Amino acid sequence: MTLRPKNSACVRLGLGLAFVLGSLQAAAGVAVEGLRLWRGEDHTRLVFDMDGPVRHSLSEMHDPERLVIDLENGELAAALHAVDVSGTQVQRIRSGKYGADRLRIVLDLHGKVKQKSFVLGPSSGQGNRLVVDLFGPVPRQAPAPAVPTTPAPPVARVAAASPAPPQPQAQVQHPSPAQPEPQPVARSEEPAPVVRAPLPKQPLRGRSILVAIDAGHGGEDPGAIGPGRIREKDVVLAIARELEKKVNATPGYRATLVRKGDYFIPLFKRRDIAREAGADLFVSVHADAFTHERARGSSVYALSQRGATSVSAAFLAQRENGADLIGGVDLGAKDPVVATVLTDLSMTASLDASLGVGSRVLSSMGRISHLHKRRVEQAGFAVLKSPDMPSILVETGFISNPLEAERLGNAGYQRNMAAAIFSGVSDYFMSSPPPETMVAMSVRAGARPSEYVITRGDTLAGIAERYRVSVADIVRTNGLGGGNDIRAGQTIVIPQT
Repeated sequence: MTLRPKNSACVRLGLGLAFVLGSLQAAAGVAVEGLRLWRGEDHTRLVFDMDGPVRHSLSEMHDPERLVIDLENGELAAALHAVDVSGTQVQRIRSGKYGADRLRIVLDLHGKVKQKSFVLGPSSGQGNRLVVDLFGPVPRQAPAPAVPTTPAPPVARVAAASPAPPQPQAQVQHPSPAQPEPQPVARSEEPAPVVRAPLPKQPLRGRSILVAIDAGHGGEDPGAIGPGRIREKDVVLAIARELEKKVNATPGYRATLVRKGDYFIPLFKRRDIAREAGADLFVSVHADAFTHERARGSSVYALSQRGATSVSAAFLAQRENGADLIGGVDLGAKDPVVATVLTDLSMTASLDASLGVGSRVLSSMGRISHLHKRRVEQAGFAVLKSPDMPSILVETGFISNPLEAERLGNAGYQRNMAAAIFSGVSDYFMSSPPPETMVAMSVRAGARPSEYVITRGDTLAGIAERYRVSVADIVRTNGLGGGNDIRAGQTIVIPQT
């Protein structure tokens, strides 16, 4: 169809206006509205909050070491130099206009680093972001706090300026103290069952069983968000820390936290941290979420190489694996660790052990929580793909359920959940201890768990059957009289027969 002349004029006018508006928008630039920073042991993540999409480039400079970030048509609307960079690879942050159309941000570094950058569009209530990851040693004289730095206060937009010298003017850094990590309010809860391995009468020289505890998500990835803006990453870190305490307080066991603060770790890196530490067990702690708030209960998952055991398991694996996308990791890339895992014959033994320990943990969690699934589910969780150690993913409850979200935010319940998880772990290792460990030597010497904390619904007959002792022996050892005077929270001794 041929346009009429007046219509052609309208089109030309519209195109002209669009060009003018686009030019005005380009002249306005894209502003850096803030900077957030997360610290890891050898990893620092800087997140620049932008008011629109941005093009950037990174370049390294040496003697001294610097990382230069150039933002096309960028403007500064935040006091970047005021961000606290202590405990990171960065000495200070400088910024300034470079030429007529670029904002240059210079990171003065303590030493050489490996770097990676990517951009994220608006999602999960957040706007456009430029993410810069730094990998390398952190100076010892600068201890790293485990909380995110408060975003820098906004300043007036920097107007377009005339070309400046190649190197921006240095700005004096005024560090601000890191904000303390919020802690949940403690309330009393019924104590969870816990089993403690006995202290050997004679010192045993076997090594301790090492449990790697991974708090899911972190940093830029909050995980699921429940009522009252309770965040999965905060809840699971609190439970992980309580679990660490339980493990380290038990002779024959020790724990290592994979994520020690509020920062992001790629999924493959979480496995690597546990493997490099020589862990005997990998426990990834999460809090579930669903589109319907009625969904509730705890679950335990293990790896499946063939497919998910249920639709919900497949959905959950897809959601948890997507954390790497938030963290800027391409799941389609060929990961040599995963490739090795998928072809290693030892995976079969690892999967069997994962199902074994998962079953014990699930049973123990069922004493303090409703179970969403009464068997260990399986799906293709990237974080569980390890050939040389049992690995389980524990969903401590549905943070999308208002009642369970309240419980998960409760410090007392967090302690009980940690105790329940460790009770299952301890049960498993008492039945299948790794060779040359203190627990294996205790088992060979005829030892059994020496203490048990009564929980709701327990009976002496059930406890006796569980530990293969007689009710009469339990009653006599603990001075229980008629044998019926037990209560939730009471600690009893399991006789060593």
